Amino acid sequence: ATEWVPALDKINSIVGNSNISQLNTDDTTTAAFPMAVRYSNWITDKVIQRELYQNIGSSMIAIFITVLLFLGSFRGACFVIFCVFATIVEVAGFMYFWGLTIDVITCNTLVISIGLCVDFSAHIAHGFISRTGTRNQRVIQTMTKIGPAVLNGGLSTLLAFILLSTSKSYVFLSFFKIFFLICLFGLFHGLVALPVLLALIGPEPQVFTEVKTEEQEEEEELKLSDRFPMG
Repeated sequence: ATEWVPALDKINSIVGNSNISQLNTDDTTTAAFPMAVRYSNWITDKVIQRELYQNIGSSMIAIFITVLLFLGSFRGACFVIFCVFATIVEVAGFMYFWGLTIDVITCNTLVISIGLCVDFSAHIAHGFISRTGTRNQRVIQTMTKIGPAVLNGGLSTLLAFILLSTSKSYVFLSFFKIFFLICLFGLFHGLVALPVLLALIGPEPQVFTEVKTEEQEEEEELKLSDRFPMG
């Protein structure tokens, strides 16, 4: 792309400065334009970086708003979106070592996978703020109750497309590699990195235990005795 995109811009500039206008009309726009078989791919390579950043950014904003509404915790939503962003950055970095480049197929798969990696962190964050106790106690309870389900979900998702690794098609292999990395790094951030953050600076619980006075306990005992009399 560093070679043919500047070449395409140079050709368009030469044609644009040629002063070739529409014949028999007053239109001063260029009547000639360059065209070749590979020009469509070159134009895609010219705009794909900007489009990728724009799509990932808009997806992140949409995910943050959605998680914030459902979790009801700004700090928890920030932790979740941080894990999602870190997962996408790490996947994009490892794509280079796995022989993948930024093209239409990998960009679409990368943007789609954002919705997959948010589940690993959102469930853990929701379980954390839905329990009472100290931060360490809530992390232990969350990892005991929610952690196995998140792990099983990630492994089952991995098994769903594991057979794509045997494909000879570039499209299917790219899909497998990116989704494999998403499951791997998503599980790491959801089950390892996020619990550490929550144990250190996690949000306050949204569920509070009601402390009953002795009079309230006596009233409840009387109600129960009236409802279920003995003898």
